[in-house]
Amino acid sequence: MSENEFFAGDMGKVHVKILETDREGYINMTMGADGLAPLHLSQEFPNPKMLLRLLRAGAEIDVRSALGRTPLIHAINLCAEATAIERRKDLIEAAVTLVERGADVNASSHVIIGESPLVCAILADVDAWGRASHDLKALLMFLIDKGANINGNGTGPSIIHALCEKIRERGGNQSLEDLLDLLIQRGGNVNLPASPPGPSILLDFMNRYNDVPAGFFKKLVTKYGATIRPTEANAALYSWVRCPKLQSASRGYNVLRHHKHHMTARAFRYAWEQAFQKGDKVFYLRLVAECPPPDDAADLVATALKTPNHGLWAYVHTLTFDANYVSPEDGMSFLHMIVHKLGTTNGRESQAVKDANFFIERGMSVCITDQEGLTALQRLRRLSQPYAELRLLIHEARAKELGEL
Repeated sequence: MSENEFFAGDMGKVHVKILETDREGYINMTMGADGLAPLHLSQEFPNPKMLLRLLRAGAEIDVRSALGRTPLIHAINLCAEATAIERRKDLIEAAVTLVERGADVNASSHVIIGESPLVCAILADVDAWGRASHDLKALLMFLIDKGANINGNGTGPSIIHALCEKIRERGGNQSLEDLLDLLIQRGGNVNLPASPPGPSILLDFMNRYNDVPAGFFKKLVTKYGATIRPTEANAALYSWVRCPKLQSASRGYNVLRHHKHHMTARAFRYAWEQAFQKGDKVFYLRLVAECPPPDDAADLVATALKTPNHGLWAYVHTLTFDANYVSPEDGMSFLHMIVHKLGTTNGRESQAVKDANFFIERGMSVCITDQEGLTALQRLRRLSQPYAELRLLIHEARAKELGEL
């Protein structure tokens, strides 16, 4: 829009009215649902002379809209959304003018939006990053040269956070990744939290790993050195345990190898519990290699014993556990569990004898009673089959335990 076209239209009349009547009262007044001031409105139809006249007339350069956006943020938002090259050029010129006239390059909009002059360009709904990226990169570099903080001010996401999220949303984007490269070269930090209580980028992406491009996740770790904070180690382990893809040696992230020295016994216990609940041999062996074993794995042994053909039963002999464990859920000892499994699954007596002998050798008492006051031998007698070999084993063990042999 030319200056003649502007002043010939209704906007020109509004502009003149502002400048000529009650200048102090109206020049910074916000209006409409968006709460835009004249300086914001001047960006809707960018015109260098109009912008300069408002500034010379005393317009507040960092006046806020209803969403807390300054005219600079508003101009960059419009620029990021612009598809026409000339409009983008005009808005960049307006942004440069505002900065050179003293606009705050580190201003923040309301927390609900979390924009700064740098971030707003990335948060905008850009449909043609390939075409717009050259202009926006130039504008962003200009803002950084003028003091814009790549790593934000600690009250919301920095441009690094916003870029990483945009790349995730798009399933990867070379233009955005090139921009991230450039910003990191200029001092961007991929390990700052989005806000003081917020997660690191790496933990956030671990929590949503299935929705993150695998190649970009790997680049964050190997090229940019993304990591988690010590206080996030437990949460990272929980995410790693829940996501098999994250456990991949080639495409995932070995959170145990990198951060186990910051994890608690409770977190390790959770990992072991999940391994036994899933009966996952590969996952179990990963834990054996990297994770301290539990001091008392009795509940894990019980899980394996109760489950027919459990995938980890062959490994329980390697664990430390209390042989006289009684399940808090049903009051059964290990021997009760063996008898119960015989009666409910028609299992082989030879395996039951082998299992019972294993626990007896570990020091299990055969005299433990269940919630109804019955021993495992008494339970065994109630089954439809005699199971003579198992009965004999329990009788002999009972006699030894009571000093009768």
